[in-house]
Amino acid sequence: MFNQNCNSQNKKIDSLKNELKKFGDDTNKVNILNNIAFALTDNNNIKEGEENAQSGLELAKNLGFKKGIAESFRILGMVNLGLRNHQKALEFYLKSLETFKEIGNKSGIAKCLGNIGKVYAMQSNYSKAVEYFLRALKMFEELADKVGIASYLGNIGTAYERQLDFTKALEYYLREMKLCNEIGNKSQIASNFGKIGNAYRGQQNFKFALEFYSKALKKYEELGNKNQIAVYTAEIGLCYFQLSNYKKALENYYFSLKIFEELKNRNFIASSYTNIGNTFYHQSNYPMALEYYLKALKLNEELGKSNISGVAANSGNIGVIFYEQKNLVKALEYQQKALKINEVIGNKQQLATNLNNIGNIFRDKAEYENARLHYERALTLNEKFANKQKIATNLSNLGFIFHKQFNDTKALEYYTKAMKIFEEIADKKGTSRELYAFGDIYSHKNQNNESISYMYKALEIAKEIDNKSLMIKIYKNLSDHYYRAKNYQKALEYKNQYLEVSDSVYGLENSNKIAELMSKYEIEKKERENEILKKDKVIQQLEISRQTSYRNYLIIISILALIIAGGVLNRYLFKRKQNKILEGKNSLLKQANDEIERSYKEKIQLQQETHEKESQIMNLKNELLEKELEQKHKELTMLAINLVDKNEYLVKLKDQAELIGQAKPDEIFPFVRSIIRSINLNVKSEESWKVFETQFKAIHRGFMEYIASQFLDLTVMEMKVCALLKINLSSKEIASLLNLSIRTVEVHRLNIRKKLGLDKDVNLNQFIATLQYIS
Repeated sequence: MFNQNCNSQNKKIDSLKNELKKFGDDTNKVNILNNIAFALTDNNNIKEGEENAQSGLELAKNLGFKKGIAESFRILGMVNLGLRNHQKALEFYLKSLETFKEIGNKSGIAKCLGNIGKVYAMQSNYSKAVEYFLRALKMFEELADKVGIASYLGNIGTAYERQLDFTKALEYYLREMKLCNEIGNKSQIASNFGKIGNAYRGQQNFKFALEFYSKALKKYEELGNKNQIAVYTAEIGLCYFQLSNYKKALENYYFSLKIFEELKNRNFIASSYTNIGNTFYHQSNYPMALEYYLKALKLNEELGKSNISGVAANSGNIGVIFYEQKNLVKALEYQQKALKINEVIGNKQQLATNLNNIGNIFRDKAEYENARLHYERALTLNEKFANKQKIATNLSNLGFIFHKQFNDTKALEYYTKAMKIFEEIADKKGTSRELYAFGDIYSHKNQNNESISYMYKALEIAKEIDNKSLMIKIYKNLSDHYYRAKNYQKALEYKNQYLEVSDSVYGLENSNKIAELMSKYEIEKKERENEILKKDKVIQQLEISRQTSYRNYLIIISILALIIAGGVLNRYLFKRKQNKILEGKNSLLKQANDEIERSYKEKIQLQQETHEKESQIMNLKNELLEKELEQKHKELTMLAINLVDKNEYLVKLKDQAELIGQAKPDEIFPFVRSIIRSINLNVKSEESWKVFETQFKAIHRGFMEYIASQFLDLTVMEMKVCALLKINLSSKEIASLLNLSIRTVEVHRLNIRKKLGLDKDVNLNQFIATLQYIS
């Protein structure tokens, strides 16, 4: 469609240029020059458009042709608007307006008023834009120009939409629709349907938005406009996403992505990746969500400054994935990165999202006051943009904080406000989350019937929209409830469902997949950064080489010039004074030698500066590697501590489960046996050690091989103990991680000391930490 339009426009311009040759310097030539300028400017050929408009203006002035002068001024205004020179554009439009007023040309006056309104709209001065659009509309109504009336009804609607007054925007869009249908222009009708869809989406009435986006899509399919087909398919996907129909959302997102890839529209490809990632996130499929967020982020980074908002959005999204994986350190790092970018570019809507997400992190760290402050800042921003879904989310989060601060009355008040909004906008995910929140409060109040009722309602919706993360919370709550009620069969049933869904979302396979994706992204990012450093170095070397060659060239030319001058002077003075000739030659040679010596010194200085810059680059690389190694050390230690905590927790849980055996065997024996078997499998599993061993070998390369080759008497278990001592774990932590008693670990430590031949006064931990080996 784009190529067809472009070819059609080019043919029109060629035809006008041929027409131009038929006329001399008269008013016809002025009109054709202005028509050519308009067509070129409309086709983004700004420079040539400006040249033709200036030619038209000069000729019109010479002829005293005021209508031509006014039209030339108007087109020059369009040229400057295209160049983003708003003030200059405004000056030309005002000159054009005054000239059209002088000759009483209402059509020209209407166009100029509309053009001035567009300048104000581009400056985000929407109230001023509406003022001029309304004046233009009035003129077009006086002229009974239906096309002009429809166009400016749409412009007024857009200005109100930008001011977030969606009701007023919808009023003008619906008036525009009536005229568009009368005119019968399919392209205009399609555009109008899309604008009405936008207004309904702004009101968060996604069912009506979906209806009008579907109408726009149908019209663009009739027109064969691929880009708009992709745009409105994506908009339809967004509506399904907001209505929690994730299957339909993905179908539309994938279809639009395919078209954007055909059109090679990289900005929209990146947006499509983000949309798909969001959908997988809401299905609790975190590895797939992360995969698409990383694809989007990589493309955003390649697009540079033009897509910096995308970098911020996807950095925040990756932070949310880390949050769901309980990696609060990484989650906070990515959210703060996104926050800083959004503060710089002034993207307040995304800023509100970051503040809410950071509030979630502080909430999970039990820093409730800090969390509350972030939620309140987010709420204030979202209220300015009238974003109902995010307002409800902020209210719900504040309710949770009040609940944690033992103010359930206030918590219920905020949950009720949030629930009302979620139901109003048909947000099933939000509704199910609030039902769970009510159930949780009533559970803490020991109002079990109310609690169970809310939990089952929440579970029904969570299953419908496949919200696994919420299903996990509900199953755990129901299992705990039935256990307290001594209904062990029900408790076991929900416990097993909790474990099954939890493993599908947070299991080792998903964790490894997420770690693998992040590692791959970080490696690729480092490689890109290294490639940039290499290119910079090559450019620097080429520049130095160019400067050196240029200097040497000048020196040679100077020397040759001096020699030639010396020869001429020699011939001129030969008969007059031989001594003066010799003195002249010596002087010239001395100057040449001085110039060569100065050039040589500059070359040496340049080489020294180059060497210093190369050293700085090398030092910077080493610093980056050291920081990366230090970060990996921290991650490895955190992994080990997490594994210790996990095993300690399972051992304690096992002890508690064994106490249940004191109850009646025929009533609880199957439940107890199931729990103990599950825990034993987890405690004795080698999976934990394999994950740790892989990370350890990646960071301390060669350590395990070194102690195996140097201390042949060490057993496998003693080598494991050495590895854990390397990262400075205590005997208690080692015992928990390897499923040994503390006494057994102490025996292993004693055996290691003997086999390493250490004296009593040598610290075993320090000795292992300082072992010298080849990485």
